[in-house]
Amino acid sequence: MTGILSATGGYEAFYGLHECPFDVAPNTQMLFESQSYATALDATILAIRSNTPLVVVTGAAGTGKTLFCRSFTEGLITNILLSEYAGAPSSREEFFARLGDKLASFLGTDSPPPAANEDLLTRCRDLVQRLAVVDGAALFVIDNADELSPELFDDIGKLLSFDTNDTNRLQLLLVGRPALKTLLERPWARDLAPWEMKRLELRPLQEEEIGPYIDKRLSIAREESSRVRFSAAAVRAIAQLSKGIPAEVNRVSDRALQCGFFEQEEDIDVRQVLGAAQDLGLDTPLDLKVADSSRLFGIRKFFQKWRVE
Repeated sequence: MTGILSATGGYEAFYGLHECPFDVAPNTQMLFESQSYATALDATILAIRSNTPLVVVTGAAGTGKTLFCRSFTEGLITNILLSEYAGAPSSREEFFARLGDKLASFLGTDSPPPAANEDLLTRCRDLVQRLAVVDGAALFVIDNADELSPELFDDIGKLLSFDTNDTNRLQLLLVGRPALKTLLERPWARDLAPWEMKRLELRPLQEEEIGPYIDKRLSIAREESSRVRFSAAAVRAIAQLSKGIPAEVNRVSDRALQCGFFEQEEDIDVRQVLGAAQDLGLDTPLDLKVADSSRLFGIRKFFQKWRVE
């Protein structure tokens, strides 16, 4: 499967759309709650409310991890400090400096950070312990957590150990690719081992979810007069080509709309989807090629007969 690229659009006016429906940029308005997503979201919320110190969510590229982070942090709990990293911090100093600043702001503390980087962990320890005084709690969300440095995993374990009461005032949500699971088993993460950990996974869309997924995005993007639709055969072809990865569904669907736009076709069928696959350099399953060739052969026979008559 090729790398995931942004959607191209350019066909909105032709199809009666007010925005590109298949842009891969995370957009919570376009959120489709697949079975996998709903299960992971419900379990994460339950784990956070149950005071689980560490929650880990993994998923392959394109399964919607960043969208998961954003939708989760937008509407979870009002009584908690939420901080989300767009990506993993580049160093342990950056991580603890940002966490310390967030905690200090939440506590109304204007004390300057320590001058020496090695004191950043101590500063965070003091701030975490002060959360108990004000009956506060903090949730720190790190996207792309599979890119964290090994020493930071060890420090995160130490950070969690600063909670001395039954209530965990600091909780961490780590979100990343499947490699994150392997990292958590390495020796450098030994200080995380004693902590209760909830592990969840975002999986690709199931085949029967891809049609509703496409329809949901079209319904949000379309104007009232728009009639654009994807045929059942087109949806099946997209399912095969994308393997259920949402970002790939977006990419193929977007390019199929482009193919339809160039052909001035309002309805998207297998032919446009195969054209999209060719443009994107995707490996096309033989059964899709044969099915499309058979359909075109039938059309040619019809026109040959029509000309004779």
